[in-house]
Amino acid sequence: MDALQKAVVAYESGGYREALEIFSQLAEAGDPDAMRSLAHMHHHGYGCPVDVVKAADWYLRAWKQKDEEAAEAICELVPELEKRAEEGIARAQFALAVISMHLRADLKAGISYLKSSADQGHAEALQLLGDCYRLGRGVEVDNAEAYRYYKLASDLCDPKALYQMGRYVSEGMGGQQRDLEAGLSWYRRAADAGFWPANMALCKLLAARNRDRNDARECVQRLRALAAANPHIPKYSISSGDGEWSVVISDRGNTIGLSGMTSDDLGWDRAFQNET
Repeated sequence: MDALQKAVVAYESGGYREALEIFSQLAEAGDPDAMRSLAHMHHHGYGCPVDVVKAADWYLRAWKQKDEEAAEAICELVPELEKRAEEGIARAQFALAVISMHLRADLKAGISYLKSSADQGHAEALQLLGDCYRLGRGVEVDNAEAYRYYKLASDLCDPKALYQMGRYVSEGMGGQQRDLEAGLSWYRRAADAGFWPANMALCKLLAARNRDRNDARECVQRLRALAAANPHIPKYSISSGDGEWSVVISDRGNTIGLSGMTSDDLGWDRAFQNET
């Protein structure tokens, strides 16, 4: 019996505290079924006080992982969330913004809730507002305003906002002066905060700069990490801007093909499985 099944058995037998503890551990580890179950327990007060805002937080996290049951369940919380939003609770306002924009196609209401939440410093609300201004969702496209919201969210260490800051400064968007070094710094912060797409963006900048073998080494390390974390993608590859070296990584990061450099160049003791 795995941990999720153990939690379900405990829940069904009335062992709510045990179930809550196991669901919490699994949810923090990224299990969407556990997230939805944990949200359900907070929604109804099984093994814990009723907390619709916390329930909404977990339903949203499960929904982000394509859990459609969570999307249906969170809509049941709307009346209670509206009460909490009127009380000025930023997390409730953010939940209603997401529900309005993504589940009810009501962009006007969504933007209003987002701004109320962002005004209180909710990091995800600030980041999502940046997206809205960048993409023109519910507002006019305004890259300068998008940058402003991304910067505010990045100050709160929101990973997606850190990634967008990397884009804006490395590409010179939103009236920003193009700055490769600053872009590398922002992408590193985003990648290290767990936003995986930032790794590839970082590798592309490093390959374009190709200052020395340290750039190549970091590319290989981050591509290996990407391959290990995303086994459904069969292969990653990248080449330096001057054509001096290239790398192909597959098999969850275990098979590495190099061109124009060797494992000795990278300062690694282990031998690669394929060097050309």
